[in-house]
Parts: sequence; C-alpha cells; structure tokens
Amino acid sequence: MSDHVVGWIDKESTMLPLLTLLLKKISSKATWIVLIFACIATVAGAVLFSVFEHVPLFTGIYWAITTATTVGYGDITPNNTAGRLIAIGVMIIVIPAFGALFALMSTGLMEMRIRRLFGMDTNIPSSGHIVILGYMPETRIVIDELAHTQSPHLVVADIDSNVLPRETPFIKGDPTEESVLRLAHLPFAKQALIAAPRDGEVLEMAIAVHHLAPDLAILVSTKSDKVARALQALGISRTVSTDDLLGHTLAKSLEAPHAAELLLRMVNSDKYCIKEVPIRTEWLDQPLSAVRKQHEHVVLGIAQNGEVILGIEHDPKITENAMILLLAPHDR
Repeated sequence: MSDHVVGWIDKESTMLPLLTLLLKKISSKATWIVLIFACIATVAGAVLFSVFEHVPLFTGIYWAITTATTVGYGDITPNNTAGRLIAIGVMIIVIPAFGALFALMSTGLMEMRIRRLFGMDTNIPSSGHIVILGYMPETRIVIDELAHTQSPHLVVADIDSNVLPRETPFIKGDPTEESVLRLAHLPFAKQALIAAPRDGEVLEMAIAVHHLAPDLAILVSTKSDKVARALQALGISRTVSTDDLLGHTLAKSLEAPHAAELLLRMVNSDKYCIKEVPIRTEWLDQPLSAVRKQHEHVVLGIAQNGEVILGIEHDPKITENAMILLLAPHDR
C-alpha cells in the first residue's frame, strides 16, 4: 500500500463510518425496492408467457425464473412473436434488476465488515454518557468498572476493537481530531476522561474537547506538571498525575503498611464506590463535622472553591455549590 493511500486512510478514517452508516440506510431501502420490482417483473413475465404461449402457469414461472437467472436450459422457448417480445422484456428488465440486487447484497456484506473494522458495530450513546478518549493499559480497568456498573460510556481511540470488552461502544479514530470527536456527542455527554501514552496527545485532546464542549466536565490523566498547568490555564483543573498518585500511595504505604490496601478497597469494591453529590439546602453554613454526623453514608470530604477539603486540620463551613464526597453503595 502506498504512502498516499495510507495517508488517505488516516485522514479520512472518520468519513468511512459516516459513509457506511449512510450506505446502510440507502442500501437497505434500495434492496427491498429492487427485490420487489424484480419479483413483480418475473411474475408478470411468467403470466404473459403462459397466456401468449398457451402453456400452464407453472411452466411460465419456470421459464421466467430460468431466463431471469440466465440459466437458460432451452427446454422451454417462445414459439411466436408475442412470446419472443415477452422474453426480450424479461431479459432487458429482470436480469439487470437481479444483478443490481446481488450487487446491493454484496455492498451490505462489505459494509458490515467495514463497520466492524472501524468499531461501529455497537450503538453509540447520544447523551448522559462518559467518553473515554485515548487508551492505556489502566484505561481498561476504567472500562471494565463502567461496564460492571452499567454506566453508559463510549471509547474513542485509534486501536483495534479486539482489545476492548465485547460490545463496548467504540469509535475508531484519532481522538485529537475534531472530526472524530464530533461523533462522540461530547456536548451531551456527562463527562470525559482523557488518557494517552504521550502528554502531547493528552494536551491536544483536552484542547479539542474543551473547544467542542466548553461546559463538559473533563478529567485528564497526565504525567507532566507542565501539561497540568497548561490545562489549568484553559480552565481544566481536574487533572490526575499518575506518577504522583503512585508515588504518594507507595510513600503512605511505607508509613502505614495497610494504606495501599485501604485505598484499593475503597476504589475497587463491588459494593461501594466514591460518589460526588450536591449539598442539601439545610447543610449551608454548617461545619463539615455536622454533615458527617447527619449523613447516612461515610463523608470523606468536600469539594468547594476549587479544592478538596478532608476536614481533618480544620472544620470548614459548607458553602453554596460545594460537592460532598461520599463512600456509598453502588447504584444498581
């Protein structure tokens, strides 16, 4: 394959899914139209042949089918001018119709293979979903967890769909390209997770997503403090440094040998999960310690004024637009 062809596939990879979706709608309708037309023309030819050639209707049907399929055994042939004109009509009209029908069926099979190749086999959620952009080994854990909790989600990555769990909604393409991102219905998504092996890709994806959906909640996984600062300048403050997270977890494990196990239990439990929920009206201006006493679940802390507060060193008052971080049962 030439470099020109390879380049065309890379740049137009997002057009192929759209083309196949359009092909499906067109070819399905066209197939039925051509099939009905071919059947009507075959039956009409059979009836006319039976009448003008003075043969049984079954014989006329047999002749019409052998003629339409170009088998042409020759055991039944027209014997008069009317019969020959009918034969000419069947050959001119029905044979091309069946040829078009077989072509449409072949197109449908090809389309199915193209859709499977480009990750368009599954239904793409249109709203309230979580969009995962890019793919890393740790991303698989996130996808498995979302599938386990039955949360609507979508993966957008330039990978083979075989590495994903079966029936995972998936769009194959470069997630740094806006043409690909538009297919993910980002303005209607619940939130987005961005992760990639290279921080340059992470930054490109974050900029593109923020441009298409400025109000979308975005969580970015990065290894670079420079990328995190650049994203904060764009208004994307939810960044997680994987290196820092791992390093601090190991450090805490040295101080408390069971700290890592405790963290894993909190984030990897089948029964419980960490939730972020809005505050209740009656909690306004109350200290966090009072909320902990009143809430039915374990209150880990609050997120307000752009920071997460555990409430250990001081007992802050709850302000408007604050979010409570809970350890609570999974929603089923």
